[in-house]
Amino acid sequence: MKNLIICILPLIFFASCQQNMVANEKTADRVIGKWRMYETVDFQNNDDSAAVKCNVCPEVEFSKNYTGFIKSADAGLFYFKWKIDNDALVIHQNKNGQTNDIMNDGNYKLTLFDNIPIKEMSLTDTVRNIKYILSK
Repeated sequence: MKNLIICILPLIFFASCQQNMVANEKTADRVIGKWRMYETVDFQNNDDSAAVKCNVCPEVEFSKNYTGFIKSADAGLFYFKWKIDNDALVIHQNKNGQTNDIMNDGNYKLTLFDNIPIKEMSLTDTVRNIKYILSK
């Protein structure tokens, strides 16, 4: 009986990992493409929030090979690598001596909205208390 349990436990663990990988790939498929960051919400300590809409919105592009870039009108291109980790979007920028004031490295709580005709994505940085809202 003990041998049977020892054999079955790794199979259960492997199956659950496979399910997470499939779910992450499906989410990644929904993220891939060109997005515009049209609003930034900065959360304050007293539950007030300050929403800032942009006039010239930065573009954020997520590619199939898990790379991407942020394009701003005045600062140029900032390249990054990304991945989906359950309900988080992880961004790691290729610094190359550049500083990016648009969006930092980190784990962002990912929320996707499939509103028709506009698709939206919300990226919340719980460490810095800021949320970015992007539309496709």
